[in-house]
Amino acid sequence: MVNLTAVARGRKPHLIYGVKRGKVPTKLRPHLLPTKENDGRAPCLPEMFRLLACWKGNAFDDAYCKEEVQAFMDCASLQ
Repeated sequence: MVNLTAVARGRKPHLIYGVKRGKVPTKLRPHLLPTKENDGRAPCLPEMFRLLACWKGNAFDDAYCKEEVQAFMDCASLQ
């Protein structure tokens, strides 16, 4: 006897008609299209570089780099 449930579960999800061609409005689509929110650079990269430079200059001691750590954590919390 053929087990059809395993075959049915292995199917790829079917597309809703018109989604690929752009006929369905964005609000009615099953998922959102990816958008590019940044300008091509990684978020918080300058803050991370300043923090790493401070750590390197101070033997990786957090006591000397409190401002850099706080700036990086503030930037990371926004992401």
